[in-house]
Amino acid sequence: MKIIFDLDHTLFKAALFKEDLFDILVKNGASREDVLETYKVYRDKVKGAYDFVAHADILDGNAAGFKKAGAVREWEDFLRGDFTRYVDREVFEVLEGFKNKGFELILLTRGHPDLQSHKIKKSGLDVFFDEIHICQGGKLPELEKIKPQAGDWLVNDTWKEAVEARQEYPELNQLLLKIDDNWQLQNRAEIDIPMLSSVGELPEHIR
Repeated sequence: MKIIFDLDHTLFKAALFKEDLFDILVKNGASREDVLETYKVYRDKVKGAYDFVAHADILDGNAAGFKKAGAVREWEDFLRGDFTRYVDREVFEVLEGFKNKGFELILLTRGHPDLQSHKIKKSGLDVFFDEIHICQGGKLPELEKIKPQAGDWLVNDTWKEAVEARQEYPELNQLLLKIDDNWQLQNRAEIDIPMLSSVGELPEHIR
């Protein structure tokens, strides 16, 4: 049996990671307002595949006093640092538990391939997964490659993706898990999928 996991906001503290990236930009002369505005412009342009240097390029042309070279140097230092702070200990414990029970673990994440690969490896998550899939567009084409079967599980944080997956794979069990943000409970009526806020809750549902 397969368990297909999302990465950001599900296993990896993406909100904390993003704040650390923004702090680098602010420490190098950008205002937080400029960082947030250019981040939105960049994300709208690339549809999810974030690249720090490309974001710094936009700030370099729009934020007076921003020191791009310093930000890039600090970013490179940051990439050499410890990423385990972005993954709670219980994540490793739960994944190891599933592995010991014989589940096939698959990671399916959306974003810039280089950055996502780096996050997965530097955080120590890579050793738990039988397959790792990274896409820059929608996840459904990657799900087709994984070929989920009846009884398999998808653990994700996004309502829209859950609805799409339910339409394409009605036999696929799903759980919505978001570890570092609050659910918009008004969306509950859109689809009947349990909503979790802790990885530690997963073994109660997946047996």
